[in-house]
Amino acid sequence: MLKKILGFAPKLESDGSYSPSKMALKMGVSDKTDFENVTYKKYGGKKSKILVIFTDKKNLKMENGKYFSTGNHPVEALLPMLHLKNAGFEFVIATPTGKPVVFEMWAFPKKDEYVKAIYKELKSNFEKPIKLSDFINTSREHTDSYSAVFVPGGHGAMIDMPTDENVGKILRFAHENDLFTISLCHVFV
Repeated sequence: MLKKILGFAPKLESDGSYSPSKMALKMGVSDKTDFENVTYKKYGGKKSKILVIFTDKKNLKMENGKYFSTGNHPVEALLPMLHLKNAGFEFVIATPTGKPVVFEMWAFPKKDEYVKAIYKELKSNFEKPIKLSDFINTSREHTDSYSAVFVPGGHGAMIDMPTDENVGKILRFAHENDLFTISLCHVFV
């Protein structure tokens, strides 16, 4: 009871998972990033697409049997995408199952206009991503239009991506075709 009053208790979500406590959020989550709107020389090549593989999983089972409310970390995903967009790249959003992208919304920088803008711009793509197997089956023939594969961080990526067969196929495909592979955080621990 005292932990809850003081803001130290994790927040119980409606699905039974727990998100960080008020105190943890206050100490570890910033309302604004340090993003600088840098002007880059725009990439003008034919390989202007980046496949971004997000998780669609939310609840990470902890050692004590409880679930941590997670997903993709918004800053680890959207900040690099802002820089890549400013450099002239466009994104193809995918999840292993084709279900909507899950973000750790408790970590969203609510006062960051740049992050909010790219999130809003890509929201429909996050809600209806392509399924990785569909990319493998249909888009491989268009490899000349891709420069990279980006796997953003967040605890949610640890739920399914290290063991997902199609993620492995995409990473091998990227390696075999000399595509850049970008990952942040602890995606494949």
